Amino acid sequence: MAYAALISLKHTINRLLYSSAISIVSPGLGMIRSAYRELRFLEGVVKRLDSRSSIGRENGGDDEEDVERRIREAVFKLEDALEFYASDQFESRGDEGCPLMLSLDSEAVHLEMESFTEMVKIVKNYSEEFVSHEEDEYAAAASEVVKSEMVGLADELRRIRSSLTTWMTDQLCVASLEGMAGVGKTTLAKEAFDDPFVCQYFDIRVWISVGEKYQLKRIILSILAQIDLCIDRDVREGDEELIECLNESLKGRRYLIVLDDVWDLEIRDFVNKVLPEESNGSRVLLTTRLHEVSRSLSYVTSIHRVRFLNKEESWSLLRHKVFGDEWCPPPLERVGRRIAAICEGLPLAVVMVADILSRGEKTVKYWNEVAERKNSVFTDAYGEMYELLYPSYKQLPHHLKVYFLYMGVFPENHHILISKLFQLWVAEGFISISQAKINQILTVEWLEELVSRSIIIIPQRGSSYKFKTCKLHSAFWHLCVRESEKAKFLHIINTYSHGFTEGIEDQRRLCIHNGILFGIKEVHDSMASASASRSLLCTGPPHPYPVPVCFELRLLRVLDALAIRFYEFPIEALRLVHLRYLALTCNGDLPASISLLRSICFLIVRRHLSLKSPGEPPYLPEEIWDMQELVHLQIMGGNLPNPNGAVLENLLTLSDVSSQSCTKEVLEGVPRLRKLGIQIELEPDADAADPFSCFDHISHLYSLNSLKCVVVNPELSYEIPTPSPLPSFPKRLKKLSLSGCGYPWECLREIALMPNLEVLKLRCYAFQGPEWEVRRGEFLKLKFLLLEDSDLVRWRAEDPCFPCLDRVILRHCYGLEEVPWRRLTSVQEVELVDCYPSALKQMPDYQMQLGNVGVHSSWEELPRS
Repeated sequence: MAYAALISLKHTINRLLYSSAISIVSPGLGMIRSAYRELRFLEGVVKRLDSRSSIGRENGGDDEEDVERRIREAVFKLEDALEFYASDQFESRGDEGCPLMLSLDSEAVHLEMESFTEMVKIVKNYSEEFVSHEEDEYAAAASEVVKSEMVGLADELRRIRSSLTTWMTDQLCVASLEGMAGVGKTTLAKEAFDDPFVCQYFDIRVWISVGEKYQLKRIILSILAQIDLCIDRDVREGDEELIECLNESLKGRRYLIVLDDVWDLEIRDFVNKVLPEESNGSRVLLTTRLHEVSRSLSYVTSIHRVRFLNKEESWSLLRHKVFGDEWCPPPLERVGRRIAAICEGLPLAVVMVADILSRGEKTVKYWNEVAERKNSVFTDAYGEMYELLYPSYKQLPHHLKVYFLYMGVFPENHHILISKLFQLWVAEGFISISQAKINQILTVEWLEELVSRSIIIIPQRGSSYKFKTCKLHSAFWHLCVRESEKAKFLHIINTYSHGFTEGIEDQRRLCIHNGILFGIKEVHDSMASASASRSLLCTGPPHPYPVPVCFELRLLRVLDALAIRFYEFPIEALRLVHLRYLALTCNGDLPASISLLRSICFLIVRRHLSLKSPGEPPYLPEEIWDMQELVHLQIMGGNLPNPNGAVLENLLTLSDVSSQSCTKEVLEGVPRLRKLGIQIELEPDADAADPFSCFDHISHLYSLNSLKCVVVNPELSYEIPTPSPLPSFPKRLKKLSLSGCGYPWECLREIALMPNLEVLKLRCYAFQGPEWEVRRGEFLKLKFLLLEDSDLVRWRAEDPCFPCLDRVILRHCYGLEEVPWRRLTSVQEVELVDCYPSALKQMPDYQMQLGNVGVHSSWEELPRS
């Protein structure tokens, strides 16, 4: 897509202009500054093109597609020429300390700059002829909704019916049904609309299908038509006369108006200003995919987020659509339940799959092929859903389209770590963000926007972050991949044939979902031909054996090869001077020449757990302190050397380093560190240094707000040891995670008095002993508490304590008998996994009735009196 190409080139030019390793000299300096100015103009053109196409796909003519294509191709070619030139200069110069002087006097650069300038002239001529006119087309406003028998969601229907008929006020109120496309909003609304009690309760009932294009006149005319009112032709032409006529016709009558499939915020003017306020219990029920629509209404609004079907409801719907009132043979039911579960609770997906099944063979063999994804049933079903899902993508603003398409780099149904996704977007250049802004990010606005538009799913919430992981429903994943391939935004390689797709040499991002394909020479060579690729992402399942990764792609910014195993650090990677994100799994040491990767912001190296070098953890090279762009450094078990006065000013995260790294000199070299993760390995030698001495200098990290410490080989015994006292943690620390430390519970008092602590995670006997007593005034700001794998039996607390505690998670605390639930009055969400039954029995009824108590056990369901 043209927008992503423009953002990428802007980022490349900024790096060339402001990199400490490069100095642009004349005439190149003036040339790229001129190109940068033109990029702003082109961004405006692309946004105008997109706004026209979002009105309706039929309005986007061939001319507009040609303009977008011209922009994308010219921008890509100029960026390729600039980065190839810079790479060649770096390689020819070798490793020198002074900045690289670039004049951009390359024939290829000049040629592509001329082509770029010519493209800008063409676009400017086209822009002058831009006539922004829209066809006056309306969505079918008074369409008849086909009656569909609802299966499942009975609880949702009861809530909606109650909102319409038993609200505590007679004032005009709005009930809004929000949710993903295909989740059943319209079906629920129609069920409520046709409910016998609702029909009797309201004097007038009107159904309006609004659609993507909101038109006030059409809505009013449709209402008047449905209440059998004849309108003079003269009146039909004036909005004011129509509004007056509508008010007269509704006056004194209790009405229900359903506005189905609302997209435009202007609907608030219809509800807030046009409809009469009779104070007689009139209601508006609207359905929408956008939370912003519901939030924009000034009248009292009841917002119902329509949930997905559970597994039993999914199977009931599938069975009903395939067999009707007929009997389903038990062998088909067993596999049918598996098929229904694959639909992930989306009713439309269940219906589409059921429709295909009803036309196919009703045999166990065929249905097993469907459940094992050995045929095209699910792909065909998602294809049939495309037209309904596409508006959710089409209506996205430019930046959200880029973020949405990028989620296609991960396999179907993959739970994506938000932190990793954000790092990749920064490395790609989609988010142009200063270090100061990175410092302050606690929640991610773009993600909340996608959630509010009912496009992505949040399967797991974090502690301090609102979201921890996200995913696409499989139907949206197929839409994402389809649009990504169409825009040449990314190319997925999962099978042998995918490696030979036409145009693979022009792809900017290669996403490898099957690592073994690197080992097939023909596929490897085909991938290596994509010389302009900026990203190589191996996001499939881990591949346990080394395969030859495509290090020939010299312009890579992102290389995510965590799923590929290397025995040693691949020296070939050091030629990729444009890398900003490098993630590898290898057991070898980092070479001193790692500092050649001057642009690296995110460096992640994991160890293959089946191999462990004896003796001391490997020291990282001293040259690591020369990598001034580093923001995130994660080296499993690595040992940072003495910096000798060097400082990494931009480093915000240091993860999985050995405890020996936490010396005074090292920590002084990372003054802005916000997140620190330490691995402690206990030594069998009794005379060895205290392993917890790594805490001695942490108090000097004044910006630190997250600390994680894991003892990788904890020594647990019935006799509770007396370790060295806990350190004085930094005052700003908000998040603390400890595992395997073996402290007695009494030592937790130091932590309990920390003034800003909001998140506490205690795993694997971080503290041990049968009893933990919390005193008055402790944990005053704690919001999240996790206890996992503990021998705790009695947890007691004085009142008041934990005044802000919102979430409690207890996992694998098999002996826990007593929990002070009555003291935890602020708790809103509880999760218990494999805990002693009495831990739940003591919970007061009012906390159980919150509806946010999750109980999971490996044995039978826990009884509760």
